[in-house]
Amino acid sequence: MTANRKSLEDKVALEQRDLRQDAYFRGLIGKAEYSFNWGNATFVPRWKSELRHQADVLLSVPQRSEWTHLFAGLLRFPAFRSSFVETGMEYEVFQQRRKLVPPGALDSFRGLVATAQLSNLSEYQGYRLTTVLGFELARRRFEFGEVETRTRGFVTIYAGVE
Repeated sequence: MTANRKSLEDKVALEQRDLRQDAYFRGLIGKAEYSFNWGNATFVPRWKSELRHQADVLLSVPQRSEWTHLFAGLLRFPAFRSSFVETGMEYEVFQQRRKLVPPGALDSFRGLVATAQLSNLSEYQGYRLTTVLGFELARRRFEFGEVETRTRGFVTIYAGVE
């Protein structure tokens, strides 16, 4: 059996099992963050950029080529003796870099997320408890005019030993 014939048979066998011969993942992430202190308050601006090219092993999973930019700001200040408030906003630009967007993939969009939360630190029977109570509002405007709005309230309790 020649090498070319073996290679062709391997390729056909992969296609029959719905598998891609050459799967890959290439990505690039850049990010920056800095803290500014004003009295008791802290402001943290953030930037992050992700470039992603991916072909899954499964042929049924479409190839991806996406670029995401995130711009965010976080403000933190004390509220009570052992509590603090954090508020933040995040602006996201998601770009689908393929000319034809495959079914099931996200269309390009711009989004804004606003979050506010109250965190409390306390001690209980030898445990350090962190309780977080908050609310989030998110809005995405897709490339073809569709708008998606989501709200979420949350309560989280973490317990740890020091």
